[in-house]
Amino acid sequence: MPQKRNPDVFELMRGRSAVAQAALNEVLAITQKLTSGYHRDLQLIKPPLFRGIDSCRQTLEILPSALAGVRFPARSHSLGPGIHAAAAANALVARDNIPFREAYQRVAAKLKERP
Repeated sequence: MPQKRNPDVFELMRGRSAVAQAALNEVLAITQKLTSGYHRDLQLIKPPLFRGIDSCRQTLEILPSALAGVRFPARSHSLGPGIHAAAAANALVARDNIPFREAYQRVAAKLKERP
């Protein structure tokens, strides 16, 4: 997107939260209707459980170094003209029936024309 300025690591962390949620949902679905006692199908919870734990651990390992570099300069808090670039691109897609890539390229070109 033309207005993108944020580091990818935080987007990847957001995506990894979905992986952890999916692993939890898989474990909960397997154990949902079990009666008390041992059930052989409990062995099926190990792969999603370990996958979720490993994903969370890896994500948490990179978090301190990512946060250490975060700075919020006062001048960067203003709302620039690109703040609504995605909405403008989506409007072009709906109005002109064009691919999103072409729409955001048009929006980016208009933003570059501004002084």
